[in-house]
Amino acid sequence: MNSTTISLIRKMHKTSLVHLILNLSIAIMVYLPLDAIALEKTGLNHPSALLTAVNEQLQINNYMSGYFEQRKFIHILPQPLSSRGKFIFDHSGNQASTLEWIVTTPIESHLIFNHQGIQQKHEGRVVWQASNQHAGVTTIGRILKAVLSTNWSILESYFSIEGHIQEQAWQLQLIPQEEQLKNVIARITLQGGTRLQKMTIFEKNSDRTELKFYTIAP
Repeated sequence: MNSTTISLIRKMHKTSLVHLILNLSIAIMVYLPLDAIALEKTGLNHPSALLTAVNEQLQINNYMSGYFEQRKFIHILPQPLSSRGKFIFDHSGNQASTLEWIVTTPIESHLIFNHQGIQQKHEGRVVWQASNQHAGVTTIGRILKAVLSTNWSILESYFSIEGHIQEQAWQLQLIPQEEQLKNVIARITLQGGTRLQKMTIFEKNSDRTELKFYTIAP
């Protein structure tokens, strides 16, 4: 692989990453939209009943780690941009909660979300950062951490939530309520069982990002 190709790949993946974080002005996630029929079939026709049932299946810990595969579908490209990596999430304390999002292939990148803001590292050096003094950065961190920890109270402050449960599997759809989010995101879907397994972000411009989680362990 020549230097020009590597540079192009790096630029496209960096653009995808920054777009997901900054242009969404939130955080980090296919299926047809869920409707009331799906809820009626399970007898869970109220969001709080649905989320309570999901919580009963989830194994929630203050510390989680695992691996992910990400595919970014950009409507002007014939193939998605794919990457893999690992994450470490420690939310044992509100102020000290930290999420490390480490891309290992094809281009190494290290994102850190904590109470101070967001940092991006490459080869051990900070190459980009944003402070939590900016409202958008605070929103990004809150939503990312709320998704991984399934903190429904925080997510419900930004989205309406609907979905269904079938045996040991559940699927939720998050519809943005704030105008800032509506301008960029169409919807987010979450799927899982005892753990979050898949997250898909559908953007207003027809792009989407799919994230699959593996070996999530306390």
